[in-house]
Amino acid sequence: MKNFNEFKTHMSKHYPENIVEKLINTFDNSPTGCLLINQNKTTIEQLKNYFKTLMPHPFIKNAYYFNKEIDKPGKSFLFDNGAYYIMDSSSLIISYLLEINDNDNILDLCAAPGGKSISISLKNKNSNIISNDISMPRILSMRENIERLGIANIVLTNNDFSHVYKKFLNTFDIII
Repeated sequence: MKNFNEFKTHMSKHYPENIVEKLINTFDNSPTGCLLINQNKTTIEQLKNYFKTLMPHPFIKNAYYFNKEIDKPGKSFLFDNGAYYIMDSSSLIISYLLEINDNDNILDLCAAPGGKSISISLKNKNSNIISNDISMPRILSMRENIERLGIANIVLTNNDFSHVYKKFLNTFDIII
């Protein structure tokens, strides 16, 4: 895309106009982060008491943008207690766009740092998610996030699936 108008035209071909406008309205000059609320541990009302710049994601429930210059959610006791997960909003799109049923078996092949698997887990609590990454340090970091959030339906693996994929043929409903 060469310019803003071309981007808007492109997006309008794929999304309803109200969604495109909401997306465009999120563009500004302030650095933003995104967090996904863990409804097992908190509510948006509680978070609004601590963070003043929370703005709802235009179309993803329980996702909120925040101004990184004002709010510091990574330094909060709420973060330490798993009330939310700070992530890149692009990882949320996967869980929003995929039609995941609540009992699906899901394989996330390049899972770390965890945003895709975590957002799917919080949305689909009865799904079984195998989150794999070839990097053990990244898996260990992801394990800390999953434990902090209290998520029970994600199993972490550290495999090169090019060597073991035949064992898993016809096992998963969705592969990311």
